[in-house]
Amino acid sequence: MRIGFDFDRVLFRTDEFKEHLEEEIPGFLETYPSEGVYDPQEHAEKLGIDPERIEQALEDAERFLYEDVQDLEELESFDLVIVSRGDESFQRKKIESSGARKYFDEIFIVQERDKDVGEIDLLADDNTEELERVEVPGVKVDRSREDMSEITDRIREKLEEQE
Repeated sequence: MRIGFDFDRVLFRTDEFKEHLEEEIPGFLETYPSEGVYDPQEHAEKLGIDPERIEQALEDAERFLYEDVQDLEELESFDLVIVSRGDESFQRKKIESSGARKYFDEIFIVQERDKDVGEIDLLADDNTEELERVEVPGVKVDRSREDMSEITDRIREKLEEQE
C-alpha cells in the first residue's frame, strides 16, 4: 500500500514560512500569486529582485517542518510518498531543505494534473478540491486541529474501511 501526503500545510508550516519570507523580502506576501502554481522566477520579477533571494530562504526550511512528522514512522509498513503541487525545482528544494525527505520513499511534484500519481492507494491532503480530483480514497487534514498521530490513526481507519 502506498500513501500519498501533500507537503504544504500537511507536513510543512507553509503560512509561517511565507511570513518568514515576508520578513526576508518585504512585499513577498503582497505580490504572492493567489492562483495557479507558484513560480519563484515570476514572483521575483514582480518583486524586482534576483530569484536567488527567494531560493536562499529555503535554507531555513527545516524550522518550518511540523515537529511531529517523525510520527509517520507509525506507518512503517506502508510506502509513503510526497505528492505536492508546485514549481518542480523550487518545491523539490523546499522538501529536501525541510528534512522531510528521510520519511518518504519517493517524491512526486505535479503542476496541472491531479495528485493521483505513483500508484497511491490513499491521499492525505488539506485541500478538499485536491481530494475530490483523485480517484483514490482521501483523508482531509486540518493541522490546526490534529497532530500527525491523529492523522495516521485516521489513515489506518480509512484503509481498514477499504478492505
